[in-house]
Amino acid sequence: MEFEFKPRSHWVSIRAFSRFGNGDLLENLYWGNMRFEIRTKYNRYFKYRAALMQVKYPKAHIDLQLGNQQPTGKTLVQILSNKLIRKKGRIT
Repeated sequence: MEFEFKPRSHWVSIRAFSRFGNGDLLENLYWGNMRFEIRTKYNRYFKYRAALMQVKYPKAHIDLQLGNQQPTGKTLVQILSNKLIRKKGRIT
């Protein structure tokens, strides 16, 4: 049984709504296309930005979301395989 590694792209979203539920969107901050290590390294920063937004909008509902998705660009495997094909082309 072969294991195929599929890298994930992580994102963070901080949104401020005028009220809980279906309120109007006041502000939206989004960081995307990060590795898991980067997201965990800057986790305190994202919580800090959510706290700043709570101070800016004291009566608003602040929504901090973390998630992952399939990467949109080329994966590391695709980049390395293309590099290998180019090197083979130079040799032969």
